[in-house]
Amino acid sequence: MQKAPWFFLAALLSACALTPPAAAPRTEPYRILVTNDDGIESPGIAALAAALKPLGEVTVVAPAKNQSGASHSITILSGIGGIVPVMRDGAVFGHAVPGTPADSVLAGLYWLKKGTKLDLVVSGINYGTNVGNGAYYSGTVGAAMEGALAGIPGIAFSQDARLKEDYARSAVVAAHIVKAALARGLPPRSYWNVNIPAGELKGIRVLPVGGDYYILDRIDTAGAATDGTTGIKPKLKIGTEFPAGSDSEAYAQGYVTIAPLQLDIADRAQIKAVGGWNLQLP
Repeated sequence: MQKAPWFFLAALLSACALTPPAAAPRTEPYRILVTNDDGIESPGIAALAAALKPLGEVTVVAPAKNQSGASHSITILSGIGGIVPVMRDGAVFGHAVPGTPADSVLAGLYWLKKGTKLDLVVSGINYGTNVGNGAYYSGTVGAAMEGALAGIPGIAFSQDARLKEDYARSAVVAAHIVKAALARGLPPRSYWNVNIPAGELKGIRVLPVGGDYYILDRIDTAGAATDGTTGIKPKLKIGTEFPAGSDSEAYAQGYVTIAPLQLDIADRAQIKAVGGWNLQLP
């Protein structure tokens, strides 16, 4: 029998040595913190929590009232009291927080589930899309970001407002994506912005955020008081042109979009460029 070349044997042994052992099967349930920005009474969070229960232990902590557009704002620095349990069908559904979605995540992590290792923060299902640049304003996305800041990956789910309060299909999609994320694992400081359009779903696309799905049509000042108590109201319309290869474009085409986001917002090109200015104190 012809002997194998020494370099082949060396490569084979090296490959075997570098191959990690198979991961031991998980014996404990996944622990998932669920929140949203539409408020704990919203049907979207109820649909999401129900869809995720087969995947593990679900804890619900959400704003007591609608906090849409709260982004990543917090009020917890001035103290939050009055966190109360919310009952549904004769059992505790979750806890209501008199604050923002990010406050709710903080309350869940450092009070309600203090000392418990959570696997995922899941936010939604939001009424209305947060695709594209809408992610910057979204309290739904802000809650997922707060989880990532604490070292727990987050996923934010939003659906097209034209679906109104029918969350059944979106809940199935959300559970499918969460199941895959739990099985494969996400980096601890990462978070996703997932959006589910109306109409027939063509598939799932993973793309960067980009462009405005809703654009400013006009500012309505009818009835605005001079003292500003009634204010002005923007009127939006759906755009028709979106950046190529963006989540906004794919969403408009009927795809569920996943936009992975990161916490590092540093502009490294400017750091290098402005650092070269050699600025000195006046």
